[in-house]
Amino acid sequence: MRRSDERAQLLHQLRAAQDQLAQTHHAAGVSAERERVAREIHDTLAQGFTSVVTQVQAATAALDRGEEQAARDRLDVVEATARDNLAEARGLVAAFAPVPLQDATLVEALHRLAERFTTETGAAVRFEVQDSDVSDERVALDPASDVVLLRAAQEALTNVRRHAGATDVTVRLARRDGALELEVSDDGRGLPPQFSEGFGLAGMRERATAAGGVLEIGPGAARGTTVRVCLPGGAP
Repeated sequence: MRRSDERAQLLHQLRAAQDQLAQTHHAAGVSAERERVAREIHDTLAQGFTSVVTQVQAATAALDRGEEQAARDRLDVVEATARDNLAEARGLVAAFAPVPLQDATLVEALHRLAERFTTETGAAVRFEVQDSDVSDERVALDPASDVVLLRAAQEALTNVRRHAGATDVTVRLARRDGALELEVSDDGRGLPPQFSEGFGLAGMRERATAAGGVLEIGPGAARGTTVRVCLPGGAP
């Protein structure tokens, strides 16, 4: 009878521990999902709305100067950005891949991103593919890694827009030692003395780490800032 009571107590304790473990896993899953959604909103909708506000301000200034065509050009950018944001919002709801990657390769998506940034800011943005093997057909990372690199480029360019004051930006995709590397460098004012990573850079680092890669942030070769993300598995 004593042994039976002991087994009953042990079973009760085991069930209680299993229930507590399940609750802990559920809470951790909810927290991780909230962080994922927060990163996605920051990397898509928040950046898009920032662009809309900037372009509307530019259009208003153009109208004040009597430059109607310039204002119309800015409003065209506003409409395109708003449509992209609407598509991204629908993609988030449906848990699809980022809209730029749904109908394009990573190389094509980065090229479009560079062109859009030039149109919106007037800064000269060059997109370079540094390895002959890195082409539309032969960049074959898994979709999750493509998302990491695309989001890193978006966040890096957003920081250039907000903080760098740059006139020249380079987005470079290259293969080095069997890994794929994305680098965004600018000729802006560089990192401040008391630099600390905000939500966007912290999210970028978490994405890179989760994909088995690394994120590096530092001064450029001559001036400005360089952001580099390196992910394994880029060999053809």
